[in-house]
Amino acid sequence: MPVIIPPDNIDTDAGTLFMIEVYVQDDDDHVLHMTYDFGDGTPNLTFDSPPALDYPLLQQTHTWNPVPIQGEGNYKVNYIFNITADDGFGNVATASVPVSIKLPVNGLPNTPAITVPLSVVDPDDNVTIEASTSDPEGEPIIWTFIFNDSVQDFLTIVKHTSWTAPDALVTQNVSHVFGAPGNYSVEVYVCDRPGNQTFPHNVSQKSATIEVKLNRIPIVGAIVLTPPEVQINASIGFVNITYSVEIIDSDGDPLNCTWNFDDGTPPAYNQSVGGKEVKFSQWRVYNETGSHNISVVVTDGRPGHTVTVNSLVNITSTNNPPALVNFVFHYPSGEYALPNESIAFTLYISDPEQDSIYVTIDFGDGTVEYYNLTVYTDGNVTLIFNHTWSQVGSYVIQLNYTDNKQFGVGNHNISYNVTLDVKVPEVRIKKSWNWWDYFGLWLFSMIPVLVVLRFFMVARRRKHAEDKGFSLEEWNLMKSEQKKTDMSDNKKEGA
Repeated sequence: MPVIIPPDNIDTDAGTLFMIEVYVQDDDDHVLHMTYDFGDGTPNLTFDSPPALDYPLLQQTHTWNPVPIQGEGNYKVNYIFNITADDGFGNVATASVPVSIKLPVNGLPNTPAITVPLSVVDPDDNVTIEASTSDPEGEPIIWTFIFNDSVQDFLTIVKHTSWTAPDALVTQNVSHVFGAPGNYSVEVYVCDRPGNQTFPHNVSQKSATIEVKLNRIPIVGAIVLTPPEVQINASIGFVNITYSVEIIDSDGDPLNCTWNFDDGTPPAYNQSVGGKEVKFSQWRVYNETGSHNISVVVTDGRPGHTVTVNSLVNITSTNNPPALVNFVFHYPSGEYALPNESIAFTLYISDPEQDSIYVTIDFGDGTVEYYNLTVYTDGNVTLIFNHTWSQVGSYVIQLNYTDNKQFGVGNHNISYNVTLDVKVPEVRIKKSWNWWDYFGLWLFSMIPVLVVLRFFMVARRRKHAEDKGFSLEEWNLMKSEQKKTDMSDNKKEGA
């Protein structure tokens, strides 16, 4: 028959590894099959003993970890440890041992910390108050937030968080819109016992005063350029510009600033941690002329408190414009071009910086050609080209050339016009003269002679009439009447 000699009792601390010593005996020196039931709900332990004639010592370890009552400590939890020995032949022995497990003292939650984003807020701001604490046992925390308006407590908010690892930091946030100007405070209590705040496990912390007043919109000054003129130095090819803006925020709020430079680059950003006077700056390097609308957007993060300032910046250059040295052509056939006749042109352009020259030629007949001239010889770029016109007419050739420095010194987009005539030559036919041609020419040449003779005869008649005391008209009338009388007398005589 098996015999079990257990310890009188087991008395240890929770979470401590305990060595259990049991003696067994069997007169038949059987190997005993042992079963340990620790009484705490953990799985039974089974093993075989050595031959048990001479009271072998059996040693096994176990840790009792009773679940503590939330917020409680320094008390004992009791179990019954049951032992069974079976010799395999129907003989079984049992023993029971009382177990007393002592739980440690329950630690208090740590004093909570309270964080308020701003000490001065707007009545319409949704203010978030953040509290944090930890508990030695990682027990659930009850949070109680009490709001005071300097006269009385006017709001209580209760929150709960669950189990965590021991001493793990736990946070809890609450939000509130105060709605009216004034001085406010928030006190937070934390407790690790069920129910509400239970002494002495309720630990509190009072926040700093929160001042609520109407928040003012930031005042943003004009965008300032350093240097004030954005002019590219043509000798080095770029200019470095610093943009800055000064802001006054009477409430000292943190500010965010967004820059847009209107040049295809991503926006740039500035931030401040607070303060009533803030200056933000950004810089840019320019190597191309142009016009850009620079904008800066400043906000303190409050609705309706966004301020935008713009500045139109013209980026100029010391670059000089190109100049037309010569534009020549000649008519192969004389003083004008013939239809479908190829006319050769030569264009010479100079540029002090030897920039690329872009040329547009409109030939006046619907044909337009484009050229990009980059090779300089003796300070000039040269373009040789030909063109033909199929129809007669007077054509205006429009020549435009530029170095694409629109904001350089002087005019960088230049036009020049020249007129070209296209004609068909006049055809003349030679003819031989006959005697009739010469006679006709003689008759034609006699007209002036006859006119002179007529004038001479009229003058003589006028002189003769005046000698007789008559005018030429009276003399002619008298002669006409005399002639009529003579004709009448002749008719009578003939009758």
